[in-house]
This record gives sequence, structure tokens and C-alpha cells, in this order.
Amino acid sequence: MDQNQDMGFIDINFGDVPDEVPLIAPGTYRGVIEKAEIRVSQKGSRYLNVQLKVLEDPEWAGTTIFDIFMFEMDFGQVALKKLLRVALGEAPKGLDPSNLLGKIVGMRINHKKGKDQNGEMKLQAVVAEYLAD
Repeated sequence: MDQNQDMGFIDINFGDVPDEVPLIAPGTYRGVIEKAEIRVSQKGSRYLNVQLKVLEDPEWAGTTIFDIFMFEMDFGQVALKKLLRVALGEAPKGLDPSNLLGKIVGMRINHKKGKDQNGEMKLQAVVAEYLAD
């Protein structure tokens, strides 16, 4: 049977799949913004969700990094203003997320403890700062 016809079977040996995705090492990286979209949280707050892909690093190239910016919180607005200045060269009066797509930025990655999808405490990679490329 053609693999595309049997949509009910996934041919992966999950015994060979690691239990966790390796966490990118803290450091400074260049990344490209692949996705930027406004979303609404479960509590009804709007936020910007950004997906970046690490470039050129011998060990971490291709690694995906996510960042969120909560519009209703001061720190979220300040952090977003910094990203906009780095990515666009200015902080515009409004935001069209599509203007961020394809922009290359520097980013300093740190680790911090946070809750995962299951509410368990886990070490996570976060963007501590955006840097001019």
C-alpha cells in the first residue's frame, strides 16, 4: 500500500526518539523571524507570538526559538519595542506582524525555570535580549 494512502500508520521507531529535545546553550546567536502572529490567551489577552530559527551556528543552526510579547503588560511592551528597533530599525506607532517576517536579529539566549505544558517546572531557553545584527 502506498504510504500516503495509509494515513492511520506512522512509521517511526519511537524507541530511537530521545525523551527530550536538547536545550540550546546560553549564548549569542543570529536568528531569522519565521512567524509573527497576534494571538489571544485563554484569559482573553492579546499577545504577539514570534518564532525564530537560529542561523549559522555549527551546533544549533535550525533550532527554533519562541518568544511572546504580552501587549497589556509594561514589560511586554518594552521588550517588543526593543525587538522592533532591532528588526525594523525603529519602533513604529502600530504593528503589522508581517513586517517582522524574514528579518534577521541577534539574540542573547539564557536559561530560566518555567512551567511546561503539563505544569511541571523545567529549564527553558528564553530570549533575554535582542541585539542589532
